[in-house]
Amino acid sequence: AVNDLSVAGGLGFTPESGAFAGQFLGPALLRHGWWANYAAWHLVRGYNLRWKIGQHTNIMDEVARHTAYMPPNAQEGSASDSEVDIINFVLEMNKRYDQLGSAFNFLPVSVLRIGIQGVTGVPLYTPTRDFDRVGATFGGMDLRSMLRGNSEFRKLTLPYVIKPGVPIGLILQENDTDQANQMRNAMDITEGQGGAIPPIFNSDPNFLAGSGAFTERTADGLNFAQTLGVPTFRVPFKSGDFKISLMVKGFEVTEDWYQIMSANADIREVVMSACGIRFAMQGGS
Repeated sequence: AVNDLSVAGGLGFTPESGAFAGQFLGPALLRHGWWANYAAWHLVRGYNLRWKIGQHTNIMDEVARHTAYMPPNAQEGSASDSEVDIINFVLEMNKRYDQLGSAFNFLPVSVLRIGIQGVTGVPLYTPTRDFDRVGATFGGMDLRSMLRGNSEFRKLTLPYVIKPGVPIGLILQENDTDQANQMRNAMDITEGQGGAIPPIFNSDPNFLAGSGAFTERTADGLNFAQTLGVPTFRVPFKSGDFKISLMVKGFEVTEDWYQIMSANADIREVVMSACGIRFAMQGGS
């Protein structure tokens, strides 16, 4: 309850006085990694993968999800449950938030609330290490092999010959504002809200941080009026990485071969017809 945060001795933290004056303690959420999954999901639907050479040759321009690929991170077709410790994840996340000038830090749960005592409602806690580790599932990704086109490299329907040294204009171009905004919000440390890092969320802006009142039975059989209610806000923290790579695989054309094909239309047409390729000339088509 909100009362737990303001009663001296509740959590060993007295925000209104002493060394902790002006500091703030509230319920937080740790979002490790899954925000990146949402960002990638909206990215491949909100952007086109466009490949343009020079001014006239457009090799590809289609929704990125037709080409996007998720690399395997576990053995195909198997799954297991285990537990991982969170201390390193929290440490790296707090370092990141400190670098961005955040006034907040994430503190892992180290106590369990077991009730309150007496008519003053002094909160009672017991130490715990139950939350040092969290559950994690490994494997179970064999569905990937059943998805069409989900491979590390996608072959072009019609290969192109490109002059060596010509910049490969492979870009992601926004095609859906709603999806793109969802991606940006997922990646944003403030969830698109701006302002404080991290943001403070309520289920609705009309709800107070602690609202309502109820009677709680104390550990010694009395009743205590929790007039400050239960905090409805949450402070979300994001941890984990989001990595994107883009690669084009092929072989280089020698300068001599390119010059011969550029200068001789007949030779160029023969090679294109025999090999089933297109010729992307710099500054031309």
